Amino acid sequence: MKVLLEVLLPKLLPAKVESLIIPHNGKSDLKRSIPVKLRGWQSPRDKFIIVHDQDSNDCMKLKADLKLLCENNNAKNELRNLIPTYQPIDGARKIAACMDVNRNTSHSFNVFVNGIKNVSCN
Repeated sequence: MKVLLEVLLPKLLPAKVESLIIPHNGKSDLKRSIPVKLRGWQSPRDKFIIVHDQDSNDCMKLKADLKLLCENNNAKNELRNLIPTYQPIDGARKIAACMDVNRNTSHSFNVFVNGIKNVSCN
C-alpha cells in the first residue's frame, strides 16, 4: 500500500501539501500505533488518513471502528477483528502506475480519493 500511495498522493494532493506515509505490520501494529501517534503528534494542524482495505468487513462499520479508535485512546480492542491486506510491492507499483484517479469506477476508491482531496483542502 505504501508504494501505491507514493504514486497516487502526488496526483491527488496540491503541490503545497506534504504527506508522510507510515506503513504498519498487521492489525496489531496498526491497533497499537493509532492512539500512540495521535497522542504524541506535535502539529495540531496536521491531519491523518488511515487506509485500511475493508476485505469482507462492512465499510461503514469499519470506518466507525477506526473513528472510535482515533477518538478514544482507550479503545484499543476496537480493531481486533480488522485484517489489513498486504499487497506485494511490485504489484502495488504496477497498479498505481496504471490508475487514473479521475476515471476510476470503484465507489470505495472514489470515497478514498474524495476524502484525501477534502482533507487537503481544509
